[in-house]
Amino acid sequence: KVSGTADNTADMFPTYPATDTSYAAVWNANKVNLTFNPMGGTFTSGTGSITGESGSSYTVPTVTRTGYKFDYWCTDADCTAAAVVGITLPTASNTVYYAKWAPVSIKVTLNANDGTSASTDYTGTYGATILYTAPTRTGYTFAGWADSASATSGDMFPTYPSADKTLYAVWTANDVTLTFDANGGKIGTDETAAKTG
Repeated sequence: KVSGTADNTADMFPTYPATDTSYAAVWNANKVNLTFNPMGGTFTSGTGSITGESGSSYTVPTVTRTGYKFDYWCTDADCTAAAVVGITLPTASNTVYYAKWAPVSIKVTLNANDGTSASTDYTGTYGATILYTAPTRTGYTFAGWADSASATSGDMFPTYPSADKTLYAVWTANDVTLTFDANGGKIGTDETAAKTG
């Protein structure tokens, strides 16, 4: 553009003017796009895509994921190293950032609920199956684990929840048969009688 004039008068192919004239270069900031991949998480603030002029300020989005703690952003999906995520847009465009997550250790206490068990506390990560030792109780059959001590049905293959928790054993009473022998006498018209319950 001619020095002192507005930027929108800039000309990519100026011609020689009639008199000596000073020109000034006009620069347009590059548009930069950043993409943030939450890798199984969800955004709690911001969005997964930010577009703006190189050098302009921006706010890094925040993310959350059930059963995990956010570590950092990285530029490869395997997250071999933490990336430097600044507060101004870089000069390189089309950068993709991937969230790095660390699983949270969850403790589950298995309450035998009037039964007996060799172990009560188990530690693992969210969603994994709890590999437990089944409890025992005389006269009852183990029917799984439940959130309540008074539950009547349970889960035989519980998984680790998103936070520490206590589960209770569910029991089903066994049927017992008693046989009465009159020992030479009669019970009604029979010499023996049976009662189940």
